[in-house]
Amino acid sequence: MKKNYQVFYWIKRNNKKYLNHMFVNANNAKSAIQYVRELIKDKTGRTAFGATTKAPTEQELNAYRKAWGYIVD
Repeated sequence: MKKNYQVFYWIKRNNKKYLNHMFVNANNAKSAIQYVRELIKDKTGRTAFGATTKAPTEQELNAYRKAWGYIVD
């Protein structure tokens, strides 16, 4: 039986990373991630990095933003 998964992934563009997500139906999380990576590669020609079904926490997002210069202290 297929379940609904939300897959989070990063796309690199203009020397920056952008967080995206997509909802897919799949038998398990591994196949959902694989499907999303293939779909993104076919549609955009770009690679979906760090694909996971686990949503990033606010702390992880803030650490990423600091590292890439989105937040200036």
